[in-house]
Amino acid sequence: MTGGARPVTPTQVRLAQLFGEILTLEDVGIHDSFFALGGHSMASMRLVGRIRTEFGVELSIRDVFDALTVAGIADRIEGASAARPSLRPVGHRTDGTPVPVAPVQRPQWSSYRRHAAFDHALVLRSPGGLDSGALSAALADVVARHEPLRTTFTERDGAVLQQACPAPQLETEQCADLDARLARPAAGAPDLTREPPLRARLLTGPDGTQALLLTMHYLAADEWSVVPLFRDLATAYAARTSGAEPGWQPLPVTYGDYTHWAHETLGDPTDPDSVGGRQLAYWKRTLKDVPRGLELPADRPRTDAAGPSGHACDHVGFVLDEQLHAGVDRLARTTGTSMFMVLHSALSALLTAHGVGTDLPIGTMVAGRGDDRLADLVGCFFNTVVLRTDTAGDPTFTELLTRVRETTLGALDRADVPFDEVARATGLTPEGPQVMVIHHEQADLEELEGGLGSFHAVPTGSARAELTLSFYEPRGDGPVHCELIHATALLGRAKARRLADEFLTLLRNVAADPEQPLSELFTVNTHEE
Repeated sequence: MTGGARPVTPTQVRLAQLFGEILTLEDVGIHDSFFALGGHSMASMRLVGRIRTEFGVELSIRDVFDALTVAGIADRIEGASAARPSLRPVGHRTDGTPVPVAPVQRPQWSSYRRHAAFDHALVLRSPGGLDSGALSAALADVVARHEPLRTTFTERDGAVLQQACPAPQLETEQCADLDARLARPAAGAPDLTREPPLRARLLTGPDGTQALLLTMHYLAADEWSVVPLFRDLATAYAARTSGAEPGWQPLPVTYGDYTHWAHETLGDPTDPDSVGGRQLAYWKRTLKDVPRGLELPADRPRTDAAGPSGHACDHVGFVLDEQLHAGVDRLARTTGTSMFMVLHSALSALLTAHGVGTDLPIGTMVAGRGDDRLADLVGCFFNTVVLRTDTAGDPTFTELLTRVRETTLGALDRADVPFDEVARATGLTPEGPQVMVIHHEQADLEELEGGLGSFHAVPTGSARAELTLSFYEPRGDGPVHCELIHATALLGRAKARRLADEFLTLLRNVAADPEQPLSELFTVNTHEE
């Protein structure tokens, strides 16, 4: 018998196409690595969702990280178990009766009850001016299309319920100083029991320059909702300025469909045989005796709690230049990890060097849009997970990366159970982790700019965590823009800047030689200016 190359299978062909669609590439070979092509943790979650939809099987995030290539993942598809029930349209009540919120909305409701504040704010600047009538009509179109934007919430007999409410109206405001107004975007706490979780204001400065300010709560729109929200708003505005209605395609499912599916899929977390029960058992084991509090680097004594709008915060921006970005990418590829895992490990090493400890519960956000039919919806899908990071024993950075890889993959494969359930079961504080690492994808700004102008996020001045490393991973080469967001009651700007500089120094050392023990890799300079 003579040997030869195995023929390419239909599964491999379609999987190569999925690689290309997710990573916006045209040519993908069956031996190409998902991560060498530009994939990352969030993209791998989308890939698992597409595989679930198209092949009807259930793979884990670990399968993608371990198998890597089209051929390797295709082999795992062939032997995988059947997928969970698929997301599908279901009938909805239209009589206005309150219905339960989605499981991942419950922790967001708890956060709102503690800190009644908008979570994020977005600004559209338009030097040429906006047609307020067309903009108002376009806003109504978008709100009609996305039901979470016209929803209020209440609590009854321990259950959190949501129901439709009148749509938010476009408000207008004259500003003596537009920049100063945008520096306090979330002025005024929302009452989500009576008003919708979206507030829209058309601001006009003294020179006629205009900006559309949108403030939102995570209960209705997480950060992954920004792209579909602005894409639909731009489409509707273009149509309304020409006297037409928007001609967009109907959404494949609604948020109500998702809510029904999420409850059905998760099941009762108290049932050990349900998806939620199995995941909760993992978190009970993983987070047993986890530290309840960390003594973070601080300039001043800790106060008892966050204020009514969360932690008042400031942020320090910094950049991984192209050379450092390339070094981090090389390290990630050679260790079978990702940029997120490398930066998470570096932050953990820095905190340990500052005496914070070797058992570090660090949080992150997962998008929760495992089904590709959710991609174009505005809503709350994200969840918070805790990555218990072990830096004990003075490991080399490569050894620490191995630990972080194991912890991260285990968490991402069990990220459906809501954080509030995990907190209750493990004794974690319901406010969430003190430290967060958040990975953002670089948005495709070109598709979101046009007749409305250009948009950007603006800080609300508050945060849920005391210290957050936030980074934006670009598509392809280029610098990585980062922010260190810090509670001002704990840390001043000067010391936060030093932490950011130390993080960059540590990361350069890591990229040059990841085999150094943490104690030799970086030493904190205790000299205070």
